[in-house]
Amino acid sequence: MPRSTLLLMTMVLALAMPGSALAPTGAQSPSVTVDERYNLKVEGMLYNRGGSYKVTINGTPAGRFTENTNIDVTPLFKAGRNEVKIRSVQPKPASHHNGITIGALRFGKWATLFTHFWREQGDHTRTYVLNLPTEDAFKHPVPPGQYTLKTESTLYCDYLCHFDIRINDVQVGVISTDTQIDVTRYVKPGRNTVTVSSDFPRPPKTQLKLTLGVSEGGRWKTLVNHAVAEQGKSTKTYTIMAAGSATTPQAADRPSETYVLKTYHLYAGKTEFTVFINGVQVGTFNATTSIDVTDFLKKGRNEARIASKVDPRMSWYGTVTIGVERGGKWATVVNHRVEKDSPSGSKTYTIAVR
Repeated sequence: MPRSTLLLMTMVLALAMPGSALAPTGAQSPSVTVDERYNLKVEGMLYNRGGSYKVTINGTPAGRFTENTNIDVTPLFKAGRNEVKIRSVQPKPASHHNGITIGALRFGKWATLFTHFWREQGDHTRTYVLNLPTEDAFKHPVPPGQYTLKTESTLYCDYLCHFDIRINDVQVGVISTDTQIDVTRYVKPGRNTVTVSSDFPRPPKTQLKLTLGVSEGGRWKTLVNHAVAEQGKSTKTYTIMAAGSATTPQAADRPSETYVLKTYHLYAGKTEFTVFINGVQVGTFNATTSIDVTDFLKKGRNEARIASKVDPRMSWYGTVTIGVERGGKWATVVNHRVEKDSPSGSKTYTIAVR
């Protein structure tokens, strides 16, 4: 179907919905090269008490919304960088969260790409950047298993907190709500990077979590466990190792046991641990977490290097442990601990793997 015909159909659909209107037919609408449709959903407006959202995508008005609705906004997006500007007008505090979700049917499954929720009184404008990939970003072998990304506890930041998530430098989305996304097609065999940028304009009431893991043969493995408990902006990069590449241990070299890395922060302030296993950076950790690191190890001699950045204002301690379940009991193979008087620096440990 020609793009112009599709845009006209989209406009007719939008104009039939209360409180919404799309751009005029003369608006430029560059094509997205990934074969998918983009939908904008407005939710929770039953509780908005006269509020509205005005949405602009790449400088083109997508509409002013006062009621729940769902429209196709594909013509307003293009491959690469896109700007989504949302003006939230709330004459009175809403009795419940309401807001905007943009998503797509990506690889046959619904994928949330962007969320903006608001409930406070006032006039607020915020601009977000969505980088939409081309098909070339997914032209690589797919590793075994299903990789899933989850965000949790975002309710405790009043939906103002955002995670900007990238896998191998391809943006998964800008997420401010609890969600679950299948990211298998973003992952390639071998070494992958997961970058999480956090924007928390207020201190959350509890830790907000982002996890990424894989399910293989009915068994779930947590590979990334990112937690944020403080106000501000930060960026952390993690490495995950996916099967099916020469850079991952072959079957004969893989450990016969499951190894887990745990970090524990007990009033440790802003203390951070950056962990490397066999020269590969696993991640930087500043909160209590637990992840599977089996795929970073091989049978025989392995090295784990832990770089500690100690917060002198910490009131107790922080630890990094690596261990394995043997005979139903936990066996610690690395135990790294810092206290407020400990110097910052790195230490290397040897791990003998069966």
